[in-house]
Amino acid sequence: MTRFYLTMALAISLHALIANPIPIIEPRASISELYFIDQDTWYLEIYLVEYNDIYITCDSVVILSQSSRFKLLDSYVPGLYNLHVVESADCPGFYLDHQQDSLVLITYFNSGIAEEFIHTLVYGYSDCFIPVLNPGQSICCLIDSDGLPRDYFYKDDSPTIYTPNDYEGATAILQGKMYDITGQLVTSLPENTAFCLSQNLIRTDMYWYGTIYYDMLGFSIDNEGNYSTGILAHQSEIVKLRLLTGAWDNYGYLTYPPTLCDTIDFNLEPGAVLDVDIHLADSTFLVGIAEPIKRPSPTISVILAPNPFSDFTQLYIESDEGLSDVTVHIYNAAGSIVKTYLLPQGEKTMLTVRKSDLGAAGVYSYTVQRESTVLRSGKLICY
Repeated sequence: MTRFYLTMALAISLHALIANPIPIIEPRASISELYFIDQDTWYLEIYLVEYNDIYITCDSVVILSQSSRFKLLDSYVPGLYNLHVVESADCPGFYLDHQQDSLVLITYFNSGIAEEFIHTLVYGYSDCFIPVLNPGQSICCLIDSDGLPRDYFYKDDSPTIYTPNDYEGATAILQGKMYDITGQLVTSLPENTAFCLSQNLIRTDMYWYGTIYYDMLGFSIDNEGNYSTGILAHQSEIVKLRLLTGAWDNYGYLTYPPTLCDTIDFNLEPGAVLDVDIHLADSTFLVGIAEPIKRPSPTISVILAPNPFSDFTQLYIESDEGLSDVTVHIYNAAGSIVKTYLLPQGEKTMLTVRKSDLGAAGVYSYTVQRESTVLRSGKLICY
């Protein structure tokens, strides 16, 4: 009988762990902020996740640029705010181009077998989140509530070297009207419901009753259909919003289903304001209808950048329902297929389309489809 109760207790414990997974923090060093004072003088702020594991030892932390390599650390000891700061004077022989370069941070660990964890920042190129960095600006990484980088970089007019990154001097504004898929103005939201840009969604903590999320930069809409939201300054596209539901103590939201919208391209500096209307592109939220209409096809988003392009473009494809059996077709102006890609299984992938794949400059179209059902489509302009 005792064995039975022990078995039951173990089964219940395992079920609780599966239903409420504990996030495992990678013991990697991450790029937190890069700040150029001038073309030869820079500061690099590194975020070191705290960990305590007698079976894992840090061998070294190394940085790479396009032209050079340098070993930063032989050990791994987090400091104040888990931040470690190095400057150009600390790295003789290591060169970073302030106009365009790539910075790769590699953490080498030994846990019986050699392991490496990599964090990468690419800036200054036309297809980057940060295409131009002006004097006095820095490139920051968004750090989530677990202390992990989101691989989401933004431009900041007020560098915060030696202190945690913030959004002061890093925020642009989107504003305009919002319409549902039928063209009706969205002038109100149900109680305990809010919209949020996917980029601004932050998880704060996990509890037994669920996970709390909040909108870090705010999204408001008035009774005349005027919306306004902050967004971290960088180059990107918006292809979907999140419909936050289930407020808990006015602090956060428990669920965040996606709502597709027509693509909004932007390349914003800190403090800039972009006037652009949002047109919702699916039926998850309809004015005057209490219950959302179920979509017959999966939710899928495609971010295409750069477009137009001269050498290559990249399609970032994501689906909450997975990409199994999803195919991308590229068509020329005559409607003939010039290239086909079968996407790997999983929720997201990145697809690179090169000019050499297409054969010549011109206007092309693409479809993302499962069997004969077209899920998303758009145009590529190659010059």
